Amino acid sequence: MTTLLPSNLTAIIDVQGGVANINLQSGILDALTTSQQRLAIAQISLTLTSQPGIGQVTFSVNGKPIGVPRGRGDIAAAGVPVAFDDYKMLITK
Repeated sequence: MTTLLPSNLTAIIDVQGGVANINLQSGILDALTTSQQRLAIAQISLTLTSQPGIGQVTFSVNGKPIGVPRGRGDIAAAGVPVAFDDYKMLITK
């Protein structure tokens, strides 16, 4: 198993009402291709939504909500939560 996330990744995670907001530092996703971004966002989303009390995830960069790619390739609008079901098709056994 490999990760597309850098080992020095720092993010602030705030959970409210079952939604985890991930505030990433700028530039983290910029170095990745669109396909790699989708897999990186999937990795974060699948990991967090497997935790008790977290059903959805939103993403921001430096406090500004961003849109993120879903598993099928479409983009969730900025501030729109994503969930396990948005990425489950990417899980390989």
